[in-house]
Amino acid sequence: MTGILVTGHGRFASGIVSALELIAGKQENVVVIDFIENQSTEILKENIERSLNLLGDEIIVFCDLAGGSPFKTSVILSRTISNKKIEVVAGVNLGMLLEIVLLRGDTCAEKLAEMALNSGGNALKRFKLKDKEEVEDFDGI
Repeated sequence: MTGILVTGHGRFASGIVSALELIAGKQENVVVIDFIENQSTEILKENIERSLNLLGDEIIVFCDLAGGSPFKTSVILSRTISNKKIEVVAGVNLGMLLEIVLLRGDTCAEKLAEMALNSGGNALKRFKLKDKEEVEDFDGI
């Protein structure tokens, strides 16, 4: 099973995984690394690296924001840890994470990362009320 590491600024990672587990139950091979206030990027790197070494040979790292420290650190580690297949995806949302966790099974990290990008975009919806009848017919998730 592909390992999943979720990281982000503040308590973003622990929050989104908490929501995931509320919906889908406790998940195996899912690790959370929060990048909290006053924490150095060196500590962040140590935490991510230690977790990557625990998760198996195929891993997807989900980050909150492209270009931020959790993302940059994950990308660097994905290139320096040569004995694992590590994919890094930025801009994680709950719909994306939920779909990937439920579908990961024996699917490789590369394929799951591609699926995550499609799922993440499909999870974006804009609600615009045209008339009152639409509310009654509104199909949520």
